[in-house]
Amino acid sequence: MTVWLALFFIGWPAGVGSYGWSPHSRLFAINKEGWAAAGDSVSRISQLLSAFSRAEPEVMRFWPGFWERTCGLVIAGPDGAALLILPPPRSNSPESDIRDRNTPARFTARSTCLRSSWEVAKGLSVSAELRNRVFESRVPALAGDGPTYLLDFDAGGVVVPAIRLQSNPPDVLGFALHEAFHKYQREYFDTVGQVSEVVPTSILQDSVFVARAERERTLLQRVLLAETTTDLCRRSNVYLRARRSRLANVDPHVAAVERQIERLEGSAELVGLVAFAAASNLSVDSTATDSTRSHLSRPLEQFSAGMDPTWRLMRWRLYGTGAAMGVILTRLNVAWQAQLESGVPFDVMLTSAVGSSCRGHLPRHGNGLVN
Repeated sequence: MTVWLALFFIGWPAGVGSYGWSPHSRLFAINKEGWAAAGDSVSRISQLLSAFSRAEPEVMRFWPGFWERTCGLVIAGPDGAALLILPPPRSNSPESDIRDRNTPARFTARSTCLRSSWEVAKGLSVSAELRNRVFESRVPALAGDGPTYLLDFDAGGVVVPAIRLQSNPPDVLGFALHEAFHKYQREYFDTVGQVSEVVPTSILQDSVFVARAERERTLLQRVLLAETTTDLCRRSNVYLRARRSRLANVDPHVAAVERQIERLEGSAELVGLVAFAAASNLSVDSTATDSTRSHLSRPLEQFSAGMDPTWRLMRWRLYGTGAAMGVILTRLNVAWQAQLESGVPFDVMLTSAVGSSCRGHLPRHGNGLVN
């Protein structure tokens, strides 16, 4: 019979020891037999939990409501053995948690998740029903040479992302929370105006488009290097002018795809970077800035080919441009996360911020800011 260890972090039980665990999350569950058989149970789990204790509060601070409104995530170890981490319950009962959401009908499906999560977190052991439904399967799809993650893993009726533990804990947590954020986006981001992300391969032969897109990556790097607000504003303005000029001459669908991927992948990239930096005891701001600059400076041909010949230009490039605009907005003290959830693209928010936050930092032409 599979042996399970479930620990609740309202305080460590006597004799368990401390991994510096954050008081926020209430439960993790380990397939003890599976991890121990791989000789990986104590040190690897200790490192992972210590890293998560640092990452969790920073992620919660960076994107309010994200981690709290998920059903958690599963980290799959050797041979499919699993560790389940649940976020904190948002209230003392699932009913009040649900009632507190005076939100559109699309949120009502969360009731099952909230109820299931609360039932797990309030007890003193993992229920037999949950244990049998979730962990006896031991996430076999992530064992061996299979996929590195599953966005929709059925954890006993609670569907969560499952990530394979295949590198050091900060990297794993950065990747895990990036993917968990995609699941959050699917449930909470406004989808009005969503478009197919397929673009014609002919765009690869448009040398003017490619050259201008590459120049914008260079301009964004310069913005991230700005040391004063004045430089940040001026360089942002130069970038936005170049971007507007390019997008004014492309198919509107291509522009919509750019904004959509920047919105979804750029924000997920930042969530992952925040988790990685905090888990590594690094400065979140510096890590996000430096990692984004590194992404923008990397030649597109060095990225993987992906599933489509356009992915280097029309996907991987946009992880970096979206994340960069998020970093810049944060430096301009714009609370942009809620706006992005509601459907406002990064470049629209940055244009607005440059027009308001940067007044007094930009030269004027006639009666208006340079545009």
